[in-house]
Amino acid sequence: MEEQYQLRNVSEELVEMHLDDCIKKSDMCTCGRCRADVKAFALNALPPHYVVTDFGDALMRAQALSVQFSVDILTAIMKGVVLVKKGPRHNG
Repeated sequence: MEEQYQLRNVSEELVEMHLDDCIKKSDMCTCGRCRADVKAFALNALPPHYVVTDFGDALMRAQALSVQFSVDILTAIMKGVVLVKKGPRHNG
């Protein structure tokens, strides 16, 4: 039986993990477009951190990353929140 491997971007998974909490704390629009714009901004500001996993353990590997990387993740999200909050691109 051949093993299955997945290529995962830990940066994306960590942004996704913190995104909703950051948006809620900022009192900004929570529509899908605004959420996606914040996520896109954050991911474009961060370097990708790809790992190969056999059981989807990318988040466990992410714990081994530095505290500075966690700060960078949250900073990128919050910069995106500020930008999107100033000029949302959703309809309505």
